Amino acid sequence: MEDQIRNELLHEALNELSPEYRQALFMYYIEEKPYSEISQELGKTEQAVAQTMVRARKKLYRYFSRRWVDADE
Repeated sequence: MEDQIRNELLHEALNELSPEYRQALFMYYIEEKPYSEISQELGKTEQAVAQTMVRARKKLYRYFSRRWVDADE
């Protein structure tokens, strides 16, 4: 049951992200592309992709952790 709740919250959190952040996370974690390939496809520098990933992870973590705490109560 806990896994199902966690997965639902994770999907909600992903849907709250901007398309840019969602796309970067998808390309990295699902498609398993390196930053160099992501940067070419998105027309950004590797440094810009790295910064996008940092911001996307932070937003995802904040949203997910807030919702996870609320779900436990």
